[in-house]
Amino acid sequence: MKKYRTILDKEGNPQYRVEGLKSAVFSDLYHHFLSKNWIAVLLIIFSSSMVVNIIFTSFYITCGGINNANHWYDYFFFSIQTLSTIGYGYMYPTNVCSHILVATQSFLGMLFISFLTGIVFSKFAIPRAKISYTKNAVVSMEGDDLLFKFRMANTRGNQIVDAYVKVVLLKLEKLSDGTNFRKMYDMDLMRDRIPMFSLSFTVKHRIDEYSPFYGETHQSLVEKQSMVIITINGIDETVSQSVVSKYIYSFEDIKWNMKFSDVFINDNQGQIYFDFNNFNDLIEDQI
Repeated sequence: MKKYRTILDKEGNPQYRVEGLKSAVFSDLYHHFLSKNWIAVLLIIFSSSMVVNIIFTSFYITCGGINNANHWYDYFFFSIQTLSTIGYGYMYPTNVCSHILVATQSFLGMLFISFLTGIVFSKFAIPRAKISYTKNAVVSMEGDDLLFKFRMANTRGNQIVDAYVKVVLLKLEKLSDGTNFRKMYDMDLMRDRIPMFSLSFTVKHRIDEYSPFYGETHQSLVEKQSMVIITINGIDETVSQSVVSKYIYSFEDIKWNMKFSDVFINDNQGQIYFDFNNFNDLIEDQI
């Protein structure tokens, strides 16, 4: 059997090589930093700081004129103190050349700290939804209806107000001229708006003659390299700002003849509690 691979990962990032697109990192540096994770940003900042300090260390050694600096590491640490505008006073410039270097580096240090403050604040201030999705989506019967379903949970514990869910099926279609074309089909949901999304919610799509799933099987979805693209947006009640979330189910993630285990359970005292341990559990169903 031919093996297919998905073109997008769970977060929607392309899993294919891109050629001919020019990199615009330096012209869009702010967005580049915001899109990177914290570890990458901190490593870039630390590396940049070390490179600048090494460059200025070589300048100070060449220029001289730093009192109490006897070794290369003295000049290096003097550069760090100058860039960060600390200036303990033990080492200080004594000639015109070193004063010019200190003035230049202290100015760059103020710009560097301003830039760093803006990046850190912006990354902290970006509102993000903490929504978990079940590892698999399922196709199962519910009453007389055949449904496509997946489950999601707001793991932050607060509420997302007026959450709107959009689901699209992406399939590889063959055109009349024999070429392949990836086509998107909107999937009508039984409920696409959630007034208050706090814990768990199961999104359902009825598979009927109007559904893009109609007539499909697991094998046909595999051959068409199908994937279900999900986007959610709403208002986080804590920060009163819009938050978004996205997720993708590939053809390998859709399980047929299965249904979700219950996450709302009654304890011995008859009290209902939410058991997140059952969130991804599937049980067999008969279609």
